[in-house]
Amino acid sequence: MDHSKVRNILKSQNLAVLCTIGNSDPYCSLMAYLFDSQKAALWLIALTHSAKYRNLIRHPRVSLLVDNRSCPGGGAPELITALTIQGTAHRADPKADEKVRTLMARQFPYLATLLNDPDSVVVQVDLAEYILLEGPTDAQRGTLSPGGSDHEI
Repeated sequence: MDHSKVRNILKSQNLAVLCTIGNSDPYCSLMAYLFDSQKAALWLIALTHSAKYRNLIRHPRVSLLVDNRSCPGGGAPELITALTIQGTAHRADPKADEKVRTLMARQFPYLATLLNDPDSVVVQVDLAEYILLEGPTDAQRGTLSPGGSDHEI
């Protein structure tokens, strides 16, 4: 299956809704991200004392929603593309941490305080299964695997 539409939406957007599981309830957070197609992963930043980080440490399986509502013309319901993707979250490798922070600081200057907080950590979400919805009914399912050519961290 051609995953170019999935990779394109992940490259063209930079915000996702991250869904984790708390003690027994779902928990959603709006997150800035970087996409690494080489690893089929998203990079996020979180505070170690936040509910989202505690949740993903306890239950590393997460779901993310990325869509194009903010794009010109993307707000028309028949033109909205929404990507729901499942993955496994973990603290990033220390070698990747500094590179990700540098890239995030460049792309998201408004996150400077968070990126410099000593309690912040870089989280890697390894992407797996997805559902790509184009308009209200056209759905495609698939699985992402490493091997793209963007953002090798």
